[in-house]
Amino acid sequence: MRRFHSNYFLHGLALIGVRAVLGVGSERGSPFNIQRSLHVPNLTLDDLADVFAGEKLNLSALLQRYREYLQRLEAKGLSPWQGQPRRSDLHLTEAVGHFHLYAWLRQAVGRLCIVSPEFPTGNPDEMVLPEFHWASGKVDLCIICKGKKGIIEVKSFVDKSDLEKSLEQAATYASSLELSEVTLAVFVPTKDQEILDTLSTRQEIEGVLVQVEAIGWG
Repeated sequence: MRRFHSNYFLHGLALIGVRAVLGVGSERGSPFNIQRSLHVPNLTLDDLADVFAGEKLNLSALLQRYREYLQRLEAKGLSPWQGQPRRSDLHLTEAVGHFHLYAWLRQAVGRLCIVSPEFPTGNPDEMVLPEFHWASGKVDLCIICKGKKGIIEVKSFVDKSDLEKSLEQAATYASSLELSEVTLAVFVPTKDQEILDTLSTRQEIEGVLVQVEAIGWG
């Protein structure tokens, strides 16, 4: 981990990067050009009561809103994945899902929460930037709302064995941050609901509740 001494610099840099990649404010857009999808209402009149009501953030409920948002896009004939960069195996690159979910979270709860790829150390003048494992398809997002903290680890699905390893790593990471829960948002290259339901699990690993939320993409 690398330490930085300016929160504003980091948040500003992250926001500039996201806006640039998404093509926000650009007539031509970008190779990712998913800004059209951001104009589809995120939550309509949803007050997110079930996300914030408990002692801890209900990130599974929040990610369910994201799934519903993707469904609304599809119903309007829009796909944030169309024309996006793909790997040699023709699956979407990990960065596509990372940036789209991050941008959606900022749109959906950015007025109520801090959504950041950084995790605070407790020192207001210092932040810790976790390592980004782009090759393995994993990045961590921190959400802070009214004193409640939660982590979403974003990952692209490779196979079941790789996912099991990710669960253990996520539990270890959450434990190191003294958190009792962690949520994995796993992008899976299928829209088969039965498969997505099978992959979406809840289990306790070494005292940490690890929740997997499988998200179909194409």
